[in-house]
Amino acid sequence: MEMALTLLVIAFAGFVILSLVASWIWMLVVAFQTHPGWGFAVLLAHPWGSFFFACANWQRARWPALLTVAGLVGIVVLAVSIPLLKSAGVGSTQPQATPSPVASPAF
Repeated sequence: MEMALTLLVIAFAGFVILSLVASWIWMLVVAFQTHPGWGFAVLLAHPWGSFFFACANWQRARWPALLTVAGLVGIVVLAVSIPLLKSAGVGSTQPQATPSPVASPAF
């Protein structure tokens, strides 16, 4: 179970990274199609260039911007879930130690 959950978290992290990279490339293409200045702003001043481009050209940049937001939500989900999983003992390399009953010494 632990291995499956660890693989699920790794797959989700890969999907989040892939969606962020794809959204940035998509935003870059749309920005260059709009104007070369916007394209260079998105290319050189990421993430602020993308943010300002999306605000100024919402109709053109709506879908890449929403994909970026989805990727950022995925990062937040990972940032919250990984510490919770570690505190539950998922993915730890050390086996869980069970306390053994210790007999008190007789005096």
